[in-house]
Amino acid sequence: AGTGSRLEHWKRLAAEAGLSDRLRFLGFTGEVRRVLAASDILVSPVHYESYGLNVQEALARGLPAIVSESAGVAERYTGQDRELLLADPDDAEALAGMLRRWSGEMDRWRARFRTVALSVQKESWNGMAETMANLIEVAYESADDFRQLPVSS
Repeated sequence: AGTGSRLEHWKRLAAEAGLSDRLRFLGFTGEVRRVLAASDILVSPVHYESYGLNVQEALARGLPAIVSESAGVAERYTGQDRELLLADPDDAEALAGMLRRWSGEMDRWRARFRTVALSVQKESWNGMAETMANLIEVAYESADDFRQLPVSS
């Protein structure tokens, strides 16, 4: 699902590999909820992504997701979940190995990510804003002078 400058490239590679009858490229879709509900896993081997809302949405549904460890959303992965973090997004063999391990234990991963979903679902925009406001207030109160607060450039 999705578009991008590489969509035609991937369609061509699928055709050349004889996989056109096994793969369906949806292109842009507003049916993200339905696509995720019909999925067993989400794979997002990105080179850079400051967070990754696609992975966040999968996690909120309890859908296991393989994601690059350099993506910001990787901070959500703890303990066993970290087994699904990909060190190198260009390492096809490592990704294939992860998919094989995951497919051999799909029930375990589903159960594990249901727990992750409960954690993610507890959060809200209002809750996040409140946390940020509290952190800023604590920093402000602990500074003798507001001008002494560290400023990042």
